[in-house]
This record gives sequence, structure tokens and C-alpha cells, in this order.
Amino acid sequence: MEQEKKDVPQPAGLSAFALKVIALASMTVDHIGAILVLPVRGFWAALPYRYIGRLAFPIYCFLLTEGFFHTGSRRRYLARLLLFGIATEPIYDRVLYGGWINWNNQNILFTLALGLLAMAALERAARWVLGGPGRPVRAALGAVFCAGLAVLFCLLAEGFHVSYGWQGMLTILAYYFLRRWRWAAALGGAAVQFAENNFIQYGAAAAAVPIALYNGKKGKAMNKWLFYGYYPVHLAVLGLVFALSGSV
Repeated sequence: MEQEKKDVPQPAGLSAFALKVIALASMTVDHIGAILVLPVRGFWAALPYRYIGRLAFPIYCFLLTEGFFHTGSRRRYLARLLLFGIATEPIYDRVLYGGWINWNNQNILFTLALGLLAMAALERAARWVLGGPGRPVRAALGAVFCAGLAVLFCLLAEGFHVSYGWQGMLTILAYYFLRRWRWAAALGGAAVQFAENNFIQYGAAAAAVPIALYNGKKGKAMNKWLFYGYYPVHLAVLGLVFALSGSV
């Protein structure tokens, strides 16, 4: 029986594990550019690193929406994001902004945590508004109410100064609302990257390709703590390399 399972062909495309590897690699390249290249060689030298790095955030947003529907406990999922977000923040601020506290930009884990709360709120609102009689009217009211909630969470993203702000929140919500239609979700998330006049962020639209190729499978087992731990550790390592290089 075990041999038979091994012989079952895997569906074509990219697994969640493969997407995580792409996102981790992309994020690392981005931070190499931001921490090691930009301060020494300037904007244009760092630009290729930053463009490669644009793939990471949309992929993480997409994986967040998948995790929202498949996790065994959304509360524990949220707790992990907040715990590592708090632990990472001083390192994030020190390495990228030069101080241990910077209230103007919070790291990506807080963006993902807020996105998780947004999806939970929207799911509950949809059930409440659409759960009773008078479906046409309730459907219309539900659409308006959910749109209002989406706007509220975009405003909260700006108010709390989480990474990518309203654009990041809108990226998460695009994947959430279009989840049943993979190509539409991929293209919707890509379209959001053009919502703000930031030509560097335009490169994030390329994440639509690996996202569209997602095969819906978990793939190789990956310790959930590896992703969370890698985030602060790689920032600290890059910051240490920069400090030891004599550039500060």
C-alpha cells in the first residue's frame, strides 16, 4: 500500500511548499538589496534586487488565504503571526530604519495578522447577512456591508502603518474574494499592485505566474516554525554583515 502511494503521480504545478520556497528566496534577495546594496551602491544598483523581491509579498498573501481555510486553528495561526511579529519588530526597525523603534512602518507579519482578522470578519459578516430570508435584499445589503468592512480594514492597515498599507490589505482581500477562481485570483492580486503609483511595486504583478500555477497541494512538509523563525534571523544576519563590513 505504501509503495502504491509513492507511485501515485503528483498533479502538475507548484505546491504550497514550492511557493513558500520561492517567497523565502525572493524576500531574501529583496533584503540583501535593501540592507547591503542600497546604502553602499545606491538606488539603481539595488533596483534588480528589489524587483526580484517583489514576488514575495503577494505569494505570502496568497498562502495566508489558503492557510485561513485549511489551518486547524485560526486563533493559533493569528497568535503565531502576532508573536513573531512582535519579536521581529525591533530587528526589523533597527536593520531597515536605523532605530529600535519605528512607529511609521510595521513588519509584514502584522500585515498578515490584520489580513487574517479581515477574512474572519468578512466570513462572519457574510454568514450573518446572508443567513436569513429575503435573499435578494440581503445579498445586496451583504455586498455593501462586506465592501464597507473591506474599506475599514484597508484604513486600519494605514492607521497601524503595517507594511504595504491599504495596498497590502487589498491584495489579501483580492485573493480571498476570488479564491474559487485561481486565474482570476492571480490576476486580481496582480492588478492591485498597479493601484498605487510605485513603479517598484509593479514588479509584484509577476507573482501572478507562480500563484496561477499552484496545484492546491501542500507538497513537501515544512516546519511551520521555519518560516516564522527565518524572518527575524535573516534580517539580523544581514544587519550584522552590514555592520561588520565597516559601512556604519
